[in-house]
Amino acid sequence: MNMEKIFFYPRAIIAVFGVVVALALFAFMFVGLSPGIEFTGGSILEVQYKENRPSLSEVRSQLAELGGEVMVQEVGEDGLVIRTTALGEETRERTLTLLGEEAQEMRFESIGPVIGQELRGQALQISILAILTIFLYIAFAFRHTSSVLMPWHYSGVSLIALFHDMAVLLGFLSIAGLLWGVHVTVPIVVAFLIVFGYSINNTVVVFDRVRENILRDRGDDFLSVVTASFRQTLSRSINTSLTTLIVLVTIFLFGGETLAPFALILIVGITVGTLSSLFLAPAALLLFYNKK
Repeated sequence: MNMEKIFFYPRAIIAVFGVVVALALFAFMFVGLSPGIEFTGGSILEVQYKENRPSLSEVRSQLAELGGEVMVQEVGEDGLVIRTTALGEETRERTLTLLGEEAQEMRFESIGPVIGQELRGQALQISILAILTIFLYIAFAFRHTSSVLMPWHYSGVSLIALFHDMAVLLGFLSIAGLLWGVHVTVPIVVAFLIVFGYSINNTVVVFDRVRENILRDRGDDFLSVVTASFRQTLSRSINTSLTTLIVLVTIFLFGGETLAPFALILIVGITVGTLSSLFLAPAALLLFYNKK
């Protein structure tokens, strides 16, 4: 069957994406996220080795006596950043003792639970402000297509596609935390925001082609407009996403343990965002049009 003919069944497309969202939200609610030290409070110690830096597994074995959560990340050629859930000077001295004389302290910081709460609040405020700005911008940009659909239809569908992408990412991150110990850290939040922008951009590209085809006023019905727009943007969206994914997969495979979770979230997010922009967003537009 011709791929473009799937838009004859917008309810079926939305149902498939809805099932994926339901499964992701189920994982998010019943498994939950694993917040990192930046959000729960803890200590951050940066050390530099005079000669050969030990492997991450060796460092984790040395620090096993600390108990609780311990995260170790490589910095440069001879440095490490160690994050622990415990606070205070005693933790710092004990960590340096376990690492040995080769480890020279470069930085030590303590993050309290209050700071973690502030970070969570700031991340939420940034997301809400971004969503509101995007809604208003898209409604303004598509104000000339009100003869077919109202501007807020485009804004609403963009947010539906964005909700799908964020829900799937939250579900995936919950499973990744359970299976592989991936924590929600500041880089992970940054990855979410990157996917946020990437997803909206892909959706707007498809919608912009829909707008151009409407304004040409060739007398086509809206289904023909949507399928034509899908055909015209398909190769562009896939090529852009594939070139980005090639770089991210390379970072995931060869960038080390520090960058792997960040790259993994981007790989999943960009893949999901591309699919929702190409299929979910046009199907939702058609559903709005049919109801109108």
